[in-house]
Amino acid sequence: MSEATLANLITNKKIIIVGPSPHLTGKNMGSFIDSFDVVVRINELGISKDYFIDYGSRTNVAFLSLSEQSLRVYKKMLSEVYTNELKIIVHPRDEYNINPYSEESFKTRNTREIYDDIGLSVDYFHISHPSFFERCNLFGVYPTTGALAIQEILNYDFKSLYICGFSFYTTKNKWNEGKKNYMKVYSSSISEHNIRKPGHDINKEVQVLKKLISESNQNIFGDILFERIILSKSNVYFKIKQFLNYYVNIDNFKNLLKLAIRKLKLK
Repeated sequence: MSEATLANLITNKKIIIVGPSPHLTGKNMGSFIDSFDVVVRINELGISKDYFIDYGSRTNVAFLSLSEQSLRVYKKMLSEVYTNELKIIVHPRDEYNINPYSEESFKTRNTREIYDDIGLSVDYFHISHPSFFERCNLFGVYPTTGALAIQEILNYDFKSLYICGFSFYTTKNKWNEGKKNYMKVYSSSISEHNIRKPGHDINKEVQVLKKLISESNQNIFGDILFERIILSKSNVYFKIKQFLNYYVNIDNFKNLLKLAIRKLKLK
């Protein structure tokens, strides 16, 4: 029933997938986002009123990575964001959160149980066909929730698809201020900056998404970063942004200086 719910929501509709990247802040895209038939969000149950003007107010589909740590985030989020139009939660990973690329991966509770603990009364869909391991093989890496969401939506017969709010770790910070505050609940030591390379292999992920979208015959559009990184045939912009972000910025210099001072103190 849940897969049918997602199919009914997506088929022949104008879809927008919205990520939490800070580059949408100040762009006043809220009304544009809310104009789509279906609004899909990544690891967010919804948006708080403070961010409606830039990120829109509606959420119809939420792709969530369900773990014990993320459960704390979603419970806090549920009390603060607008979820009145939420129809379905989609978990795109393994049902026990097993990471096939990590030797340290361990089995968690079934993600359906974790979902039930959030306390939502909306439909739930765990993607099991193809299996998570097969989808990992497609990417050749352990993919982000955002990449898994895009890959899944591409399987449906939508009217058009617009993708925004994804920086692929090329912005100074990973998230907007609202999402950053929730991620502090996930872990007080989590880094909000992109000066360190992410745990995911974004280079491979970008290559696969470019290939999947180029092979699709459907109408797919995106904001300026999505156009330059995914919809462009060239990787030049992406590589330059990565280089500037990881190596040529004052935050990175500060980080290197702190590490150097720490090493001197240990001697």
